[in-house]
Amino acid sequence: GYICICQPGFTGLHCETNIDECKSDPCQNGATCVDHTNKYVCQCAEGYTGTHCEEDINECASNPCINGKCEDGVNEYKCVCLGGWTGKHCEETIDHCTSNPCGHNGDCKVIHNGYECCCDDGYTGIHCETEIDECQSNPCVHGTCHNDINHYQCECEEGWTGVHCDHDIDECASDPCQNGGDCEDLVNGFICHCRPGWTGKHCEHDIDECKSSPCLNGECVDGENRYECMCHPGWTGIHCEEDIDECESSPCFHGKCEDHSNGYVCVCLPGWTGIHCDENIDECESNPCLNGQCEDKTNGYVCICNPGWTGTHCDIVLNSCESYPCENGICENLEGGDYICTCNDGWMGDNCDKLIDNCESNPCINGICINNIGSYTCACFNGFSGPQCENR
Repeated sequence: GYICICQPGFTGLHCETNIDECKSDPCQNGATCVDHTNKYVCQCAEGYTGTHCEEDINECASNPCINGKCEDGVNEYKCVCLGGWTGKHCEETIDHCTSNPCGHNGDCKVIHNGYECCCDDGYTGIHCETEIDECQSNPCVHGTCHNDINHYQCECEEGWTGVHCDHDIDECASDPCQNGGDCEDLVNGFICHCRPGWTGKHCEHDIDECKSSPCLNGECVDGENRYECMCHPGWTGIHCEEDIDECESSPCFHGKCEDHSNGYVCVCLPGWTGIHCDENIDECESNPCLNGQCEDKTNGYVCICNPGWTGTHCDIVLNSCESYPCENGICENLEGGDYICTCNDGWMGDNCDKLIDNCESNPCINGICINNIGSYTCACFNGFSGPQCENR
């Protein structure tokens, strides 16, 4: 028998059949497939390209839209124009001024994407439709603004003058203040700042300095622009306002002195008593220390506890084992604040903190002794064996 090894593009027992490469329908987007020997060719529909007609031809690649955005289609394109432009390629300017959009004799000017109105004086707005309010900036500082076309007029409040009502009328020009008083100009008025001893709107009245009863504990004698206080017994000061201080001699040893009329009272600091706060209060008198001695302090006490007791009032039994003093053993609390340690195997000392030296007796005859907890191990020299290296 025999076997035919076919050339590319053919098949069959005797290689008599041409393989149809178009059978898999490789051409996309409505293209026609033309079969050849061991290959195929796609004949693309209009608007497509590529080996398999898979690519849409970009008709916008040449930038045909001058003043707009190009939208690509199949074998075509469409221009979406920017505002103010028209035409197939957005090449024509739209004239928005033909409709005369500007009011009040405003001039219309065509600009990109629309128009602009140049308004006459006194008008504003996109279409010059709004009369400008010259009063909007509040030009009348102290008055009422009346608006008109392209100008305004200020009606001033009382006391003010000027185009913008910003000049205060000087009511002090006529010197209204008497007896050397200083005049302060106000809006539509004035204030007289009188010299000492004078009062009234125009400083025309002499002041009675005793009228306000300035002498708290005495009699007032009026003078010219002054007064003098004649104090009652026990008082002093310009206004007889100061009580003679009986605390000046510091009679309170451990306290604060409160001055009274013709007397004083001592307010003692904590821990002190007596008329002059010179007696220390004994805080130990109530026997506050249950298991100890009381030591009196100023405004307090300290308990010195008996052995085995603690706490502010020596009312707590002291647990000497609480600090875990036995490092390798069991702690037993004793009376009087003491304790005793029962050591674990291999340990010794008051606090079971010393390892027992099991090698102290040199038990290894022919070797080195290694100490362990509760035992030892012999490391024998060469040629020796046995628990104590006693065998050769």
